[in-house]
Amino acid sequence: MFISKKSSTFAARMTTNNDILSALLTRYTDGEARELARWIEEELPDSTLTADEAVSKLLAGEPVQQVFEHALWMGLDLRVTRDTLIPRPETAELVEWINFLKDKSLRVLDIGTGSGCIAIALKKRHPQWQVDACDVSEAALRIAEENARRNDTDVHFFRCDILYAIPASEYDLIVSNPPYVCKQEKISMESKVLDYEPASALFVPDHDPLLFYRRIVSLAANREVGLLRPAGQVFFEINERFGVEMQQLMEEHGFRDVTLRNDMFGKPRMVAGALPQAKDNTASLFSRASAYCSGAERCQSEVADKLVQWGATDDETKRVLSRLEDEGFIDEARYARAYANDKVRFAGWGKQKIRQRLLQKRISHSAIDAALAQINQEEYLAVLHKLTEKKERELRGETDPTVHRAKLLRFLSSRGFSEYGEV
Repeated sequence: MFISKKSSTFAARMTTNNDILSALLTRYTDGEARELARWIEEELPDSTLTADEAVSKLLAGEPVQQVFEHALWMGLDLRVTRDTLIPRPETAELVEWINFLKDKSLRVLDIGTGSGCIAIALKKRHPQWQVDACDVSEAALRIAEENARRNDTDVHFFRCDILYAIPASEYDLIVSNPPYVCKQEKISMESKVLDYEPASALFVPDHDPLLFYRRIVSLAANREVGLLRPAGQVFFEINERFGVEMQQLMEEHGFRDVTLRNDMFGKPRMVAGALPQAKDNTASLFSRASAYCSGAERCQSEVADKLVQWGATDDETKRVLSRLEDEGFIDEARYARAYANDKVRFAGWGKQKIRQRLLQKRISHSAIDAALAQINQEEYLAVLHKLTEKKERELRGETDPTVHRAKLLRFLSSRGFSEYGEV
């Protein structure tokens, strides 16, 4: 009987797959073996491994994702090694929970990013979000950066040991899947997890199972640290044994609307909460600022600096300054006029020094020009002549006319009288 080349190839392939399946059935259930055989068939054409090598690794208990060094997860193709955890379905559920947020622009921090799967998945779904991610492991960060490139996402990765360091930026949302498995739970875990995934990303001391959560929640709730903005949210993947404890921990630190959510198997595996909105201190800040302005003329930059010292946020500062202008407590042109007249009369400054100092206070050029133009010229020249006569008396001992003139010019220039012809 004639067998076509195509049929012959197909028959040979099936024979190979049957051999693979038979070998895998010595360790795995029928369903698991068939799924692994499918992996091998799909991956071998692009792999440096032979079928025998792949089967040997799987029979030794190595996870198939590490055998072929990548995992398909939430539409992403992620490289995984023994330096990173293999992305899991419950982590995908956590990401999908966050994906329901409708905010158009958020700044997000993924703490303990590992392979980068959470950060990359969020950035892929929300390209307008700014997503940062940190990890203590340099090796994991290299894998995460590679995964961001291979999935065409712009995520900023940086090294941080969250137990001892504090990220420098402020965020709207923090997400973390930190180590949460107690060491006593090892006895019930599969060898493919214990032998092939990083222990540092899995285990916490039996006596302190919430070690990482307590640190992250504490940092997020601390306004002096400024890691999480007012009304900012935190999302965690958690150990199913400590759902109630996690709710209590977050509520004790002032988080609102703390929600414990079950995974697809009905186990409590996720928790989230939000900080309260910042208290609006605009009214009290305006009262203090208006009193501050009533004592003397103030410019906008001086009042802004004082508001920052009083703890005003950027939004509160803008609102207070706007109201002060509307009600006439601060006026740029009026301030510039008063400043110019005072510096001529009481400090003996020339126009150039006055201009320079007003520019440093961020007064507009037009207001400065108007203020200098209204200076009484007779009074201005009288100040100039008085300064000149005083300096001339100091220079009586200088017999060289060139040196005498140079010293006089330098003095007048230092006082803001840039042209000797003003004398």
